[in-house]
Amino acid sequence: NVYSFYLYTENSNCDSHLFSTSEKNLNLLSNHRKMNFKEKMNSILLNIKHAFFGMPNYPVSIDIKFEKLFFEDHYYLYPNVTASDFSEISNISAEKINEYTILKFGLDFNQLCDQYRVKRFMEKVNSSVSDNLTVGSLVKGSGFSNAEDLQLALKTYSI
Repeated sequence: NVYSFYLYTENSNCDSHLFSTSEKNLNLLSNHRKMNFKEKMNSILLNIKHAFFGMPNYPVSIDIKFEKLFFEDHYYLYPNVTASDFSEISNISAEKINEYTILKFGLDFNQLCDQYRVKRFMEKVNSSVSDNLTVGSLVKGSGFSNAEDLQLALKTYSI
C-alpha cells in the first residue's frame, strides 16, 4: 500500500505539497515500540515539517517521548522538576532536552515548565472550578512550589 497526503504550508511558494510513503517506510519508524498508524503518520509529518522549515530533524523518539511525557502526562505540573529529572524518566540526556526545547519552543526546559504552569493556573482561575478552591491549592495544582514562584512566572509569561 502507498499512502499519500498533502502538507499545507503558509510560507511556501505553492499552496500544498503531496507526499507519499509506503507501508514499508511506515514500519521503519517503529524503533523501540510498536507505533499505531496515526503515530507513524504524525512522525512522518513532523519530520517533513522539520526538513521543510529547516528545523533540526531529531530522532522521532525524542519528539514522541517529549510530547507524551511533558504535554499528555502534564509533567510540568510536578513542582521543582528539572531537565535532569525529565532525563531520568525519558532516557534523553538533559543537554539534549534543553537543546530540543530551546530550538523547538524558544525556551529552556524550566522556562517551558513555568510557561505551561502559568497557562494552567490561568485556565483554573478563569473556570468555575476555582470558585471552591483556595489560592494555595490553585498554586500547588498548577505545579508551583509557592506563591512567589507563581508571581515571578506570571510577570514573565502572563498573556
